[in-house]
Amino acid sequence: MRESSQQGVVVTERFIGELPCEGCRLVRADITLKRDEESGQPDGFFMHRTRVDAAEGNVSSTLWGGWRQEQRDDATYYCLEARPQEITLQLSEEGERLLWVPPDPGQSDEELVGFALRQAEPLL
Repeated sequence: MRESSQQGVVVTERFIGELPCEGCRLVRADITLKRDEESGQPDGFFMHRTRVDAAEGNVSSTLWGGWRQEQRDDATYYCLEARPQEITLQLSEEGERLLWVPPDPGQSDEELVGFALRQAEPLL
């Protein structure tokens, strides 16, 4: 779901789902992307995440920062400037899901299967 400005700019988008995790079974992620109301340019993100079955149990934390949108080979990518490593997600063709992109370009497309975030209603 999306929240739009009077100019028709999608200012808030929210996606929820699961991402892979090093050192735990998976990460439950809830990502909100913000855009400038007038220009439509990326204007920050925040992500609430829970690391499931980590050594110390289920651990929740919040990340925030900048993000950018890139066009590559007829696909749209959202790059979240997270630490320690950037998170890259590919926007699905219908625009309703974000697909996880492995940080290692040598990994196959098969590893993208199952790690997707679906669009959700923005929180107020």
